[in-house]
Amino acid sequence: MSPPNKVSVVVPTHNRPQLVAEAVASICAQTRSPDELIVVDDAETRADDTLGEVAGCAGVPLRYVTRTGPTGASASRNVGAEMAVGGVLAFCDDDDRWAPDYLRRAIEAMGDGAVPLVVTWSRYFDGERAAPGTSIQPGLGFDDVLATNPGITGSNIVVRRREYLAIGGFDPDLPVSNDKDFFARWLDEGLAYGVVPEELVLRRMHDGERLGTSAGRQLALRRYEEKWSSRLTRADRRHLRAMAIQAKRADTTTTWARLRCTARFLAVAGPRRFQQMREESRRRDLTYTDP
Repeated sequence: MSPPNKVSVVVPTHNRPQLVAEAVASICAQTRSPDELIVVDDAETRADDTLGEVAGCAGVPLRYVTRTGPTGASASRNVGAEMAVGGVLAFCDDDDRWAPDYLRRAIEAMGDGAVPLVVTWSRYFDGERAAPGTSIQPGLGFDDVLATNPGITGSNIVVRRREYLAIGGFDPDLPVSNDKDFFARWLDEGLAYGVVPEELVLRRMHDGERLGTSAGRQLALRRYEEKWSSRLTRADRRHLRAMAIQAKRADTTTTWARLRCTARFLAVAGPRRFQQMREESRRRDLTYTDP
């Protein structure tokens, strides 16, 4: 049995040796050190570079694992969770970072184990630029999160390993939206969660290789809609389809194509949601502040 007071941190990575080094450095700098760090690499190239970058995490036992098969953060998280020795799991994507008090504050919020999942707020950053991120609220139910992600990412949850494995972890068939899917299944099982209302996770905004490209988001949204088809309301479907249009719009290169996507978005989601989208975009326009 995994010791309930031990914490295993799992970092999925794919061809990002420099970025994962920053993620690992933030994990090693925690005021509450993890009991082990598991880096799961699904890349066929640059594995030696990645191992070299993460090997210097002083004071935290490190396991570096390479795996074959379909790439994706979800499958890598699940592999790490299966082999973890701790009764508590924490995850950090390879392009994100944790504030020094992240793990301590999340573990404190779990209390004596009565709260099996804790989520913290996050903040966007790009170099020295930063902006407010997502701020999940307590008390949400399944219907509140099925179509709209309230602030769950692959980097801001700390969860008991027993329940994580019981619900099957992250769905590897969803390239993105797997975080929202995980939380929906969690709530559908009647499991509780807690919130730390502090921006303790730094989510990188960048133009490099990402796990969620625009084309990947469109495919994942279609898969997500198919997976939850019997549970989605009409409003849920409109929201998901509007998100798919928004993802497609991000890939357009001409003014005419963007205008057509905007018109389709307005027809599906309505002007209120379009205004919300514009406000979200402005919120992600990073202002120059220290993250």
